[in-house]
Amino acid sequence: MSNSESIETIRRQEWVDLYRGKNPAADRWAEGYGTIQHSPDTQFCVFSMAELLSVKGIQGDGVPLFDLLYALDRVTSAAMWIVVHMTYAQNVYLDGRELASDDFRLNPEGHTGGALNMVPAYAGYMAINAVTGHTRSWIMGQGHCVAAIDTVNFLLNNMNPAHAERYNLTDEGLTRYTRDFYSYKLRHDGKQDSPLGSHVNVHTAGGMAEGGYLGFTELQYVHMPLPGERLVVFLSDGAFEEQRGSDWAPRWWRAEDSGIVTPIMIKNGRRIDQRTTMSQQGGADWFVEHLRLNGFDPIVFDGRDPAAFVWAVFEMECRLEAAAGAVRSKGECYPVPLPYGVAVAPKGAGFYGEGTNLAHNLPLMSNPHEDPMAAQKFNKSDRLLWVPTNKLKDAIKKFENHSESGRSRERDSVTMPWQNVMCSLKKSHLWFPGRCQKTEENFLNGPGLHLCLR
Repeated sequence: MSNSESIETIRRQEWVDLYRGKNPAADRWAEGYGTIQHSPDTQFCVFSMAELLSVKGIQGDGVPLFDLLYALDRVTSAAMWIVVHMTYAQNVYLDGRELASDDFRLNPEGHTGGALNMVPAYAGYMAINAVTGHTRSWIMGQGHCVAAIDTVNFLLNNMNPAHAERYNLTDEGLTRYTRDFYSYKLRHDGKQDSPLGSHVNVHTAGGMAEGGYLGFTELQYVHMPLPGERLVVFLSDGAFEEQRGSDWAPRWWRAEDSGIVTPIMIKNGRRIDQRTTMSQQGGADWFVEHLRLNGFDPIVFDGRDPAAFVWAVFEMECRLEAAAGAVRSKGECYPVPLPYGVAVAPKGAGFYGEGTNLAHNLPLMSNPHEDPMAAQKFNKSDRLLWVPTNKLKDAIKKFENHSESGRSRERDSVTMPWQNVMCSLKKSHLWFPGRCQKTEENFLNGPGLHLCLR
């Protein structure tokens, strides 16, 4: 660390200490919960965001910021607790008791590490919506991490009917939820019994892409939101090495054509169960330089901390809106630097085996149903994530105030619904070659459609 960096670190820490001393709610949040800890850098960023929100008069859903972030820690920890149960357990007990051998699955299954990394990311997404009173859409490239999405949605009652009719926050409801994960049971009509999938599916609230083929989301996201819409994008470093082409995203974004996009890479250093080439040849520092060379505006932050995701989305949106404003009023030219978040955390952060090859799916090394040592490792790590039910329910209430800001629930907010697309297109001059006619019906159903805006 250079001398100037040391000085800045000291100044930041002094300001953080002063802020905590003057703000009891901020100080309470800054203590963290279990495996979720807030670094001095994250505290500095969150406190700065709090000041800007206050100056702008942004009250979101009406819940005080640090009360919401305090609740966010507990929702995140509880969701991680459930995610590891989904992989290993066939019985769930809200009292947090240790699991016996018969409580574990005969055959554990799941993409545990990636899902654990996605819990603070998606929980942070839910929180920034409440902070600003604006419901964003989301899309995730690593669809195999869907357990994180489904679990946070389950806890915050953001479920589609297939989930809401089947699951509730009781021992029985959670047990059914975990048993449905990677269940191959068929109904009498031959269809799958469980609405849960190994990837994002039709029952995943707010889902727009399966995320089964790494790299597709990276190519699509910049084109997806219409002006006035906002999209949070979750990406992976494994997909970065799998499918190239997304480096051109800053050249494609125009405020006149697209809404606000906030791409965030979950940089856990793993491509499935192997170390990424990036992690072996420069890591985050190399990636930051790569992003800058390609026209991005990189922001590196703590991928373990849900509050860091809240701040990152807020900061990225502010930067992109300012860049668009410079084009509009200051004569600046496109392309503008596109903010890009880099959330750094070991794969499977928060549970036994984090950062190892095994963290990808089954981090315990052996089956806890058969191995007492594996069961002991599970119970010890799992206990750090558990949240007492009464405290969890209090935390959940902080996320159920959509009506205060008049915003839609996240399950109902999907970028570019067809009716909005049609509304926009009807204002344009359209050319439909061949047999396609200038009608809404043929626009939606006509095969081989080609469209030109004039």
